[in-house]
Amino acid sequence: MRRAARVEESSLEPFIDRLRDSVWRPLQDAITAPVPRIGELPHLDVTTERDDTAGDAGLWRDRLWALAQAATAQRAALPEPAIAEAAAALQDMALHLAADSSDALQERLARLAELQADLAPEIRVVNNGPYLVTNVRGVSNWLGEPLPTRPQLALCRCGASATKPLCDGSHARIGFTSRRDPSASLTNSTPTWASR
Repeated sequence: MRRAARVEESSLEPFIDRLRDSVWRPLQDAITAPVPRIGELPHLDVTTERDDTAGDAGLWRDRLWALAQAATAQRAALPEPAIAEAAAALQDMALHLAADSSDALQERLARLAELQADLAPEIRVVNNGPYLVTNVRGVSNWLGEPLPTRPQLALCRCGASATKPLCDGSHARIGFTSRRDPSASLTNSTPTWASR
């Protein structure tokens, strides 16, 4: 069994608010939203790499990886934006915690891509929320510099995210509205940062 890199418990603290705002809140929204009947959801065989030497931080990392896989499978089965937003946050956090091992990072990216491989590439604008970017090959910032991609991304629209360009759920906390100010110019209403 491969020994995972040790994760300091203090390095997990920034994830607590993000879990609340980017995962639990959208999942709660998804629970209260009407969900179309699509039959039985797929069974998921979750893969984990248990590292008993990493203590609570290792267990937390393993559970976060399992949640990322489960949310990604649900996102592939249900077209609910709140589930996509939660899956995006979980994917990013799980991949961030695997970033100190290039092999583990690539294995996890491949697993997440496999779980949502049947979804068409798309960019969806969520009312009062983020851009949901699914299965795109590349994303760049406003300078044209490439950014790390994930199978599912949630990109900030409100400007308040501490994890820009990724959404951290700040839009819900600050009451962001996607209504356009009628006095604002409509010079560039189409995002140019994603390619299929």
